[in-house]
Parts: sequence; C-alpha cells; structure tokens
Amino acid sequence: MKDLNNILEECSIHDIYFSKRGASILYKIPIYQRNYAWGREEIYALIKDVYDSLEKPVYYIGTLVTYKRDDNIYEVIDGQQRLTTIYIILKALGIKDIPNTLTYSARKISAATIKKMPAFGDENDMELSAERALERG
Repeated sequence: MKDLNNILEECSIHDIYFSKRGASILYKIPIYQRNYAWGREEIYALIKDVYDSLEKPVYYIGTLVTYKRDDNIYEVIDGQQRLTTIYIILKALGIKDIPNTLTYSARKISAATIKKMPAFGDENDMELSAERALERG
C-alpha cells in the first residue's frame, strides 16, 4: 500500500489559485462531474467557513481530489462545487490576475462563462452566475 503522506497535500485557497509550480495550473472539470448546483445556503456556508478560518491557525474547508493529467493540468475528481464557488468569489471580488484557473472539459458554454468572469456576454451558463446561485437558495 502506498504511503499517503507522499501523495496527500494540505493546501490553502492561496495555494490552489495563486501558487505557481513552475507554470500556471489548470483544473479541468470532466463531463462526468455534475453541473454546478450550489445555491445560497451552500455558498454562504463556504463563505462563513473561510471567514471563520481567519481566527484559526489551520482550518479545513473540504477536500479537493485531483488526478494529474499533464505537468500542469489536473482533472477534478472531487471538490468541484467548492473549487468553482471559490473561483466565482475571487472573480466577483475583482481579482483579475489568478494564475491558476479552471475550465469545463466538455461544457463549452460553462468553460466560456468561467473564462470571461466577471464580465458576461450573451451566451452564459446561468448556473455559474453568482446571482443565479443565490436566487436558488
């Protein structure tokens, strides 16, 4: 059996989206992952968890499981809803230079919506819209 300490890594939100390991990282959400489905309740719970973490030296907000497809491409196996929500929040806060990004492998409109956040055009995946997610709550 493999020693899990060699393959598990504790990461912060900063590590996931802003640390470069030689080059930018792309998190790919494969077609078998469900569509983005979080609403107001889940988004608020995540924001509260992140806020609460400011008072603690270490705070766990969930698991992100990825499979390394290429040097800097990781397929998201678990944690897609959290990963997407954090990205939407960063974009909504006006943070423009996020070196590590995410995309949807087989959902062209979702991938285009994520790429152009926070500016939206005519064709968008409304499920990824923060306003839409908050309306569902």
